Amino acid sequence: MYSSTPQVEPVTKICEGEFNPNITYLRMLLTKRLYGQPLVRDVVVKAIQGHLTTPKTSKALVLSFHGPSGVGKTYVTNMIAKAIFTNGTRSPYVIYYSAEIDFKHADELHTREYKKQLRRAISERVSQCQHSIFIFDHVDRMPRDLIDTIKPFVEEYARVDGINFRKAVFILISYSASDAIIKMTMKLRSEEIEREEFSLEGFEEAITKSALGREGHLPWQEELLTQGLIDHVVPFLPLAVEHVEMCIRDVLRELNKETNMTMVRATRLRRLADEMPYLPKHALVQYSQNGCFRVRNLVITSMADMD
Repeated sequence: MYSSTPQVEPVTKICEGEFNPNITYLRMLLTKRLYGQPLVRDVVVKAIQGHLTTPKTSKALVLSFHGPSGVGKTYVTNMIAKAIFTNGTRSPYVIYYSAEIDFKHADELHTREYKKQLRRAISERVSQCQHSIFIFDHVDRMPRDLIDTIKPFVEEYARVDGINFRKAVFILISYSASDAIIKMTMKLRSEEIEREEFSLEGFEEAITKSALGREGHLPWQEELLTQGLIDHVVPFLPLAVEHVEMCIRDVLRELNKETNMTMVRATRLRRLADEMPYLPKHALVQYSQNGCFRVRNLVITSMADMD
């Protein structure tokens, strides 16, 4: 159904059964299933396509996702995995780490053990599949010293213990700079600039200032940004009520509660969307406090009340 598979370098036999990249499929997912994020679509497609099709990349691809909760950071990460590996996030070559689960202790003893485990895991996976994807969620909460473990794998011409890491992908998911992104979105909208017309450069600058500023001093972002190891800073914008309605429509379709989605009344979608909290109060344009994060529970509860 989907074509335009990029021409890539041969991969190890262990990786062949899983590695099945399809840029057209990724573009379709981002266009049809991601709402309110025009900046994300263009950056992610070009970054992934460029990384996969460049015969001799100089370094691993590092994407840094920034934005508030529920606006699509993890969602897009899953799309990337789905478009590169047959089994998506279930592939053994898509490795997910959460700071709150995998690196929750910041003391020296635990950090030392984390570093050993991380170095071993990254080396093992890439030795089996050079296109492995490593996802770090809540990266802003990780112990500072872990950056020393990641850096050698994402530097230019990285080769550690004889293993080539230049085809790997590292995705850093961060909630840092959320306030800066929201404020800039509100400012631009107050100037009657539509989000489809937003400039990526302006948001990149705001995110960098927030990450390096005194209030948002974040060692991971600081070190990787200042050394030019992050290839793309990707801003995820806050979602307005119309985007929440689209999320609700998707959940209804998935739960099979509507046989004909074209017949779903706009008033019904708006009624459900209005149950979500929005900020700022009484403003002409408001943004969902939790993005689409709680939409599924909202729809399920609503359907139960109607049964």
